[in-house]
Amino acid sequence: MALDRKRLIKVFKEESQKIESDNTKIKDYHHELYKAVTDIIYQESLHQEKATRIQQKVNDIITLLGDYVAQKADN
Repeated sequence: MALDRKRLIKVFKEESQKIESDNTKIKDYHHELYKAVTDIIYQESLHQEKATRIQQKVNDIITLLGDYVAQKADN
């Protein structure tokens, strides 16, 4: 299972670098997006091991990413 997560993260990192949108003008957009997705994957692994409250944690991660993008877009 850990190998699958590592592969998933590697593929996502590679593919996220190819994203072209208005958000690519925001400094560190790709890094923040990558960080959010890896956090979600990590939370999912914790959820599988300990039955954590995954939905709220994923919502929190997405909210943080949205706040970051909105703040940087306003600058």
